[in-house]
Amino acid sequence: MDPIIVGLAGGTGSGKTTCAVTIETQVVSDIAEELGVSLSCLVLATDHYYRRQDHVPPAERCFINYDEPGAIEDALLLAQLRALVTGLAVQRPTYDFTNHTRSYRTEAINPADVIVVEGLFPYCYPELRNAFDVRFFLETDLDTSLARRKRRDQEERGRDPTDIDRQFKTTVKPGHYQYVAPSRQYAHHAFEWNGDVTEQVALIQRNLEGLIRSRI
Repeated sequence: MDPIIVGLAGGTGSGKTTCAVTIETQVVSDIAEELGVSLSCLVLATDHYYRRQDHVPPAERCFINYDEPGAIEDALLLAQLRALVTGLAVQRPTYDFTNHTRSYRTEAINPADVIVVEGLFPYCYPELRNAFDVRFFLETDLDTSLARRKRRDQEERGRDPTDIDRQFKTTVKPGHYQYVAPSRQYAHHAFEWNGDVTEQVALIQRNLEGLIRSRI
């Protein structure tokens, strides 16, 4: 089966990671069981493709604008996605959010039947956007986004609340309105990932099952 490429975009704190994990661990396995086939799935988070900032002093890295498409090395992401589609394993970069730069550690990623690419900007790059078989967009209000981002950045990344608020106001919010929100127009389906997501999961499953049936 030719791999199915799924796009999953949305603003910060919109639930992209949780949704992607649900697709990887639940939706694809449910489809495989129903169809009586073996299916593998992987998630490529575009966050890992943030550009290196080693040339910038550590104390200054937090002031870089990470909320614009140019902050992502999209050419590398697209090249690795194409390699995976052709059946080749890749060494995916790993981003260190604590130090605001890419780690020197890479992770071996093997090809899969379903590849989910999730992040802020996947629909902002025409070549990458055109590679998706189906495109989902997660919507959420910015107050909810800020609350979720604060919790995540403090608990998982050791960030200072004041710095989180500053970044949200100076780059995250403007970037959302300039780049992320407009990219919704390229999605095939847009919905909220909040609370009871039964209908959302069913929608994703119908779409993926239809694509899989057409290829097996």
